[in-house]
Amino acid sequence: MTQSTTIVNIQNSGDFYVQNIDYVERYIRLSDPGNCLTRRLMNFSLASSPFKAENVNDYTFYICPSDPQVLSHHVHPIGCLSNITNITIATRLLSREFLEGTYGCRVIGTWPIPVTPEQLDFDGYYDEVFLFLTWDAVPCKDCQETGDQKSDQWGAKSLAKIVAIASSLPVLIITAFSCCSVFCLHLLRMIRDKYQDDSASAAAASTTAPTPQTAMVTILPLPSTTSNSGLDESKILACTEIIVLSESGETIPSGNNGTCSICLENYCQKETIRLISKCGHCFHATCIQQWLGKNSTCPVCRTSLSDVVL
Repeated sequence: MTQSTTIVNIQNSGDFYVQNIDYVERYIRLSDPGNCLTRRLMNFSLASSPFKAENVNDYTFYICPSDPQVLSHHVHPIGCLSNITNITIATRLLSREFLEGTYGCRVIGTWPIPVTPEQLDFDGYYDEVFLFLTWDAVPCKDCQETGDQKSDQWGAKSLAKIVAIASSLPVLIITAFSCCSVFCLHLLRMIRDKYQDDSASAAAASTTAPTPQTAMVTILPLPSTTSNSGLDESKILACTEIIVLSESGETIPSGNNGTCSICLENYCQKETIRLISKCGHCFHATCIQQWLGKNSTCPVCRTSLSDVVL
């Protein structure tokens, strides 16, 4: 994105790039600065915003093994949430029993997603998803009048304008001609004075060396495009606990599965993981450290960690 990209901030949901605005049809098209809009929509709210979504549907998200049968027969993967080992899908039609029993998928959660079915379902899903929002029209006083009253008023006003313009046309022509003459005379004087000043400056320059001048340029920092700053190292250590997995993996805290929700890779035996004390979710130690360096919320439940006490 360039410096001229327009950014809109939606309260409780963060910043978005503005791709297009249609004031006639009253809609705005937004995209995610991080190129993963689907992740943003999993925790999205328009409660304190003038915008509204035309379509909101509940979608259940799953992590599945990278099985070509899943891709070809049912749904497309969400590119920014998938890798070569596992894919992330979203569906509002396929049952949990079918996906878990047939393809070994695991449920991530269910969220109301403000997109049309064509953007997430099998028929036409694409990675570069845009968020389409609209807003209500501002009512006007004249909208309460009847059609006949408005038509009569418009006709009377138009006729009055035509008569006024026709009667003042000669005066307007004479006034315009006078203004043009005055402007031309003033322009000629300016050209003459400029020529005389340039001649005098050239004569003075031949006897006096010019004094070099230095132009001062102030470079301003680019505005920040993110509203959610990360945590420093001390806060990351304060809000997380280190856990070393046993050979059987039984030390993974309850409420967590065997996969890191950030990189979508399975945990290994005797591997070091970090547990967020506030909400109980765990991740690879390096994954959650990088995440909290840029964000102040849990990647899974979005619990805020910025108020942690050192």
